[in-house]
Amino acid sequence: MLLNPAPTSRTLVVVKPVVDYAVSI
Repeated sequence: MLLNPAPTSRTLVVVKPVVDYAVSI
């Protein structure tokens, strides 16, 4: 996400759950 200034919605669908998991740790 940080590498792409304009992530597509498809990318967000994959990245968001990973970020949420990382934040929950």
